[in-house]
Amino acid sequence: MGYRRALAETARHWRPRPRTAATFRVPEAPITETVRRSLQFAEVIAEKNPATGKTCMLSGSFVYANLWTTPAAMALVMMLDGLGYHDVVDRYLAIFREEQGNRDAAGQRLHAPPRLPEHACPV
Repeated sequence: MGYRRALAETARHWRPRPRTAATFRVPEAPITETVRRSLQFAEVIAEKNPATGKTCMLSGSFVYANLWTTPAAMALVMMLDGLGYHDVVDRYLAIFREEQGNRDAAGQRLHAPPRLPEHACPV
């Protein structure tokens, strides 16, 4: 394929942006570039489980109990959602909406909270 062709293909892949996406530019080019690449990196470090079709950020696990929710929340809410990538956030929150409240927590004193209705997790 070659370097130039691969670079052009990569640029085409990342060019489309959601209509809701914010534009972020500051005089310091490295800061602007960091934000742009962070948006891309959030997508690159995700996987789709071929057996279930569920999508998950790699900061966690395909098993709900093992998901690292804090780093995922920071990437989703503080960056992607805040910059207008709402459909991307919705795709990654689906695993939480589907699994939340499905199992009792370990221990006699812990009980699973009631399952939230679909509309309780707006994205």
